[in-house]
Amino acid sequence: MPFEVLFSKTYSRPNYPINVILSAFWFASYYGISEGAFCDRVQSDIKLRFALALETHVDESPLSERTMQRFRARCVAYEEETGIDLLHDAVVQISKVMKEKMGIDGRNQRQDSMMIEANIKKLSRLGLLYTCNQNMIREISKAKDTIPETLQHYLKAGDRNEISYHSDLSNGEKIAIVLKDSKEILKLVDTRYTDSQNYKNLLRVLKEQCNVDEDGNYTLKAKGDPSLNSYIMQSPVDPDATFRSKAGKAHRGYVADMVEEVGENGGIITDYAVEKNVHSDMDFEKESLEKADTFPEDAPATRAVDGAYYSEETAKKAAEKNINLNPTNLTGKDTEDVHADFEFSEDGKKVVLCPEGNAPNATNYNETTGTCIAVFDPGTCENCVHKEECRAKCNGKSNRVTTSTKKKDRAQKQRERGSEKARENSHFRNGVESRPSLMRRFGRVDEMQAHGLHRVRFFFGNRIAGRNLRMFASFCMQGA
Repeated sequence: MPFEVLFSKTYSRPNYPINVILSAFWFASYYGISEGAFCDRVQSDIKLRFALALETHVDESPLSERTMQRFRARCVAYEEETGIDLLHDAVVQISKVMKEKMGIDGRNQRQDSMMIEANIKKLSRLGLLYTCNQNMIREISKAKDTIPETLQHYLKAGDRNEISYHSDLSNGEKIAIVLKDSKEILKLVDTRYTDSQNYKNLLRVLKEQCNVDEDGNYTLKAKGDPSLNSYIMQSPVDPDATFRSKAGKAHRGYVADMVEEVGENGGIITDYAVEKNVHSDMDFEKESLEKADTFPEDAPATRAVDGAYYSEETAKKAAEKNINLNPTNLTGKDTEDVHADFEFSEDGKKVVLCPEGNAPNATNYNETTGTCIAVFDPGTCENCVHKEECRAKCNGKSNRVTTSTKKKDRAQKQRERGSEKARENSHFRNGVESRPSLMRRFGRVDEMQAHGLHRVRFFFGNRIAGRNLRMFASFCMQGA
């Protein structure tokens, strides 16, 4: 059992059965209710008690919300320490069992990502600095340390509103006062607070938002400062959350990626990942392909993705697993169609033939950009029908055409977009577009009471399991 690492190896009181705890999390997600509400429901629902095997395993000890919370805390702590997500492995394993029962062979796959909003308030720069100061002062107060009178106001109720809204000072003057307080707060901190999250948050926000002079005085960075990027802290409540603008909308939190395998009896999400929302779809695709199964050459799989997942690199990685990566669209500017007909050497560093079947006199390969400059005689390109498309540059002695294997691959994909197969692929992938909507409506992923990347992963993993359980139950009821 992979979860045995969470418990003591010495002889002691036995733990609550893991299969019951996991099933409880997944059934709670299936019904779209909280853990506390599910535990209350179990006490009076004989069908749920039978499904959880409570009558067999635990006759005396009832399932409690605290049991589930402790298990979640142990899983999160283990991932923070080792980087191993035990729940992910369990969800993937049970998903494979479900897809086999449903007769899904895995050769039809589709993939999509969704934004997950962090459970935080949008803070101004003043609000962010003030909150970090206040959290540190409150911790110092709990430790019974002496707090100067000038900083006592952070302990008063309503002080935030007094400074932020009721003061007649300008915003710049307010920030200057808060930064001066930050300097004084740091003088109160000793080695006891080195591992304090509030102390780390204060140091981080000052480093990210401020410049410091030789005397240790802080001044706020200008809004256009390049160091104020998407990775800076959005809220001390959730230091892992990052910022990303997508389709004109601002997002603060995380991004999830899902791979669904589809058959005649429905679809099952067989893999998922959750990262900070600055993680790109391209990176998700590379990581997903590393874990993907290898299919036989005579029965390859097809994975429908959108253009953000696709590149020459990901297409090659997919080909190594005998997976055809089919993008429904391509990001960026279209390339000239003529590049699809250039022929290259196996390593892609030399142009063998142009679209008209002419071999260049030489090829200069740029290692940095991955482009080839093919050199032709002036007469070769003079009357060529592709002269304008190739954009050959003539210097009097020769014609030079710039191309690459990337351009060739993109031009070929552009040609395929208008085919019947491409339209079918687009319709097939459209099915996965509903998954984010379903996860929001039934899985309530934007309402998860979770702060921190590892906790969000745990909550989202249970939502995936609950969604798969719903699809599997629908399949079972059809066959009943």
